[in-house]
Amino acid sequence: MKTNQTMMQEMLKLQNSMNNKVSPEWASMGWNWYRAIWLESAEAVEQMPWKWWKHTTTDESQVKMEIVDIWHFILSLAVEGCHEDELTDDIGDGSIGSPKLFMPNALIANLESLAAAALSSDMSEVVLTFKDTLDSSGMDLAELYSLYIGKNVLNMFRQDNGYKKGTYRKLWNGVEDNKRLVEVMMNANPLAADYANDIYRGLEAAYKEVV
Repeated sequence: MKTNQTMMQEMLKLQNSMNNKVSPEWASMGWNWYRAIWLESAEAVEQMPWKWWKHTTTDESQVKMEIVDIWHFILSLAVEGCHEDELTDDIGDGSIGSPKLFMPNALIANLESLAAAALSSDMSEVVLTFKDTLDSSGMDLAELYSLYIGKNVLNMFRQDNGYKKGTYRKLWNGVEDNKRLVEVMMNANPLAADYANDIYRGLEAAYKEVV
């Protein structure tokens, strides 16, 4: 079983590698991580039944994937500003560990608070409200880590298959690749040493059917 600190260190390292794949000079490019956070927060809310004028359902797996997307940008902020140790202390302190329930009303409120913190460019408040967001999503650090690895692999796969050039196909036979990722991850063992490579190979096999 990996420790919280080990999981945090691995995620920070993977995020740095992912950003380097997009641009080796990423840390000096001035990319607006805060904007990405509040926009992804809105996308997470869109996955839940907040619209009182129509019938909607919640896909918890996709809500969690949106939260994992937010986490990518928080990790990037930490690496860019050399705040890796602080983020590890704040998120990997052991307080995020016990099983929780998915609480949509609380989650929506926490996502709105997270968006507000991002709009204010307040890193410490972003981290604090992200912890609350995790809590109300039902995720512990181990699940965040597992889903992050999966989404990081998908992001790498996208880059390897023309995402930056605009040639990548995000819809696979009418289904968004995020949902295909969830299907692939269900057939992979997160405790396996080759977990990331297993996911990549699963994505390759599924993508070949649409290209």
